[in-house]
This record gives sequence, structure tokens and C-alpha cells, in this order.
Amino acid sequence: MSDQSDDAHWDWSNVPDGSAREMLRQGEVRIADLLAVSIASDQRATALGSAFGALAAGLFAADATLLTIQRFDLAASLGIGIAALGSLLASLLCFYAGRPVNFFVGGYEPRKLLSSATDEEWMIRYICQDMQDRIEEDKKVLNRSARLTSVATIVEIGSVIVAAVAFAILHLVR
Repeated sequence: MSDQSDDAHWDWSNVPDGSAREMLRQGEVRIADLLAVSIASDQRATALGSAFGALAAGLFAADATLLTIQRFDLAASLGIGIAALGSLLASLLCFYAGRPVNFFVGGYEPRKLLSSATDEEWMIRYICQDMQDRIEEDKKVLNRSARLTSVATIVEIGSVIVAAVAFAILHLVR
């Protein structure tokens, strides 16, 4: 294994033809797997975004209902409002995590390789390098999405805790 960074261009010149073809095959498998993980990640983000959004809508409705009663409870209204805003923010973060992005898929359009088709050895090594670049970019996209979804979950949990603390403090003060 080399210590080259993810952005480095690898030296494929000494790789035997058979090995390069196997690397190419494995790279296609890796890209297909990353695409499957990306789809699952998007589904998780949108499902969480929907759940957090529904929770926010319910909490806003509950808070609005509190405004209609004769004995207005500031502690309850503020606690619910904080939780609702946190849920809304968490929902927006999840939907942002699942937004459409440039994600590389496997394979090539034959016309893109036409000019290098006369030198098969060079073409295979070029495809290996390009595929490695695609894999690195896809991993970055997946990591960003995972981080956003994790942050959204932390925001959701944190908003419930802050809401409960705000309610308790305001309830004890009055």
C-alpha cells in the first residue's frame, strides 16, 4: 500500500495488464456498491427529514392550540416552541443531506474512449485512474451526507433536552 493522499494520481504504469483488468473489475464493483449505499443514505435522510418535519408540524399545532386557551402557559408554550424549531431545523438538515448531488456511476460512454482505443494498455490504466478518482469523490459525498444526518439527529435530541430544561426552569420560576 502506498501512502499517497486521496487526491493523488496513482502510478499505473508498472501494473501488469491482467492485474489492471482485475482492478478495473473491482473498481466497477466498488462504484456500484457506493451507489447502493448512496441510495440507502438518501432514503434514510429523507425518512428522518419527514419524521422530524411531521413532529415539528405537530408541535407547532400544539403550541398554536395553547395560544387559544384562557390560562396561557408561557413555560409550556416556550418549551414546545423550542422543540418545534429544533425539529424543523433537524428536518431541513436531513432534506439537505438527501439533496441531489453529483455522484459518479460506473461505466463509460464508448465515444468518450474512442480516441484512446488504439492503445488498450494505456486506456485500461487511464480508466483505472479515473475510476479511483470517481470512488474518492463518491466517498466524500457520502461522508458529507452522513455528517449532516448525524448533526440533524443531534439537533433533534438537543432541542428536546433544551425544551425540557426551558420548561422546567420557567415552570419553577413562576
